[in-house]
Amino acid sequence: MEYDRFISVLQYHVFEVPCGNRLASDPLYQIRMYLQKFNEVLARALEPGRYLCVDESMNQWLGEGMPNLKKVPRKPHPIGQEYKTLADHDTFCIIQLDTVSNSVKKKYDDTDCNLIATLKRLTEPCFFSGRTVIGDSWFGSPEMTYVLLDHGLFSIMQVVKRKYWPRGMPSNDVICFLGAERGSHYTAVKQDEHGRPILIRSYIDRSGQQRELRRPQVIDDYEEHKSSVDTNNNRRDNMISFHDIMKTYRWENRFLAFAFGIAEANAFSCFKIWGSNSGNDLLHSDFKSRLAFSLLEKVRSMSGAASEIPMESMTTRKRDSASAHEYISLSFKGKRIRQVCKSCVGLGLKNPPRVEFRCACDTKAMCKKCHYEHFGEEYKKRSRI
Repeated sequence: MEYDRFISVLQYHVFEVPCGNRLASDPLYQIRMYLQKFNEVLARALEPGRYLCVDESMNQWLGEGMPNLKKVPRKPHPIGQEYKTLADHDTFCIIQLDTVSNSVKKKYDDTDCNLIATLKRLTEPCFFSGRTVIGDSWFGSPEMTYVLLDHGLFSIMQVVKRKYWPRGMPSNDVICFLGAERGSHYTAVKQDEHGRPILIRSYIDRSGQQRELRRPQVIDDYEEHKSSVDTNNNRRDNMISFHDIMKTYRWENRFLAFAFGIAEANAFSCFKIWGSNSGNDLLHSDFKSRLAFSLLEKVRSMSGAASEIPMESMTTRKRDSASAHEYISLSFKGKRIRQVCKSCVGLGLKNPPRVEFRCACDTKAMCKKCHYEHFGEEYKKRSRI
């Protein structure tokens, strides 16, 4: 497919047949069914670990016409659609998304408040699994923990007592008055028989020895697992993302790019765990190019598709740069690796040389001569879209 034709198709792409009545009742009707199916696929694709993290993700948008547009100044991309997301801590993969700030009734909205209903929708595939949900103070409340426990889920969440904190007070005004002893010990509060609060730093154990209070393990668990969604967001944003390369003036296609970005970041997160050499020697941008070509190769191998999608007619920005085909070492974590040149083996040479290097676009060993030929072939392809 020609690049101009792809842009034309994208320009007229819709998720649903446009309908004025549906638009009036539900401004997000275009993406509603797609988001539902996207969540179903994510739930089937990955079995999450013990800890789940709930947080927010922003779909950046600087144009016009996007419904439920929000501005969150503290976010790296402050303007756009906000989605509540659920991520698996072991893989940093986002496994569920939910829209916010729209008036259309969704599941659990009739029985619970908005925040609890949102979290129930996100964690529904994991009900009664015994997993632990990590959440910040935006989600944390005693009622939230009770609801999750009733559905077979544990939780570790911050709870903010806004009742006892003055509003509008900058945090810097508090931090600047704290001394060096902050964080040096742990303090608990206990009430005596008269109801008076007592600050406790140490106690006498049964053997008569004085001991200091230890930091509860639950706090360390929270600090360790609270950034799973942020990790996925950073992997989605800190690259030549679909937000940058999918040109569009329609918010529906921006959402499609957002979903593609999450899928690609999930794939990269999984590759870092289960890929060759745990994926530590592959840059994110290189992985994105390899993923795109592997998908094209999959389509090409399907019956009747070989003549429609020639591999040599496709290119990416990363392929145009020399670093995408840099001659790099096979060594991994200081371990010397020496292998037979796979390209020479493919050519049928009797005594293929053993080398310690490869091309950055592949994990197979490659001698210097084969790398020169490979680089020349890739350079010729870059003039075509």
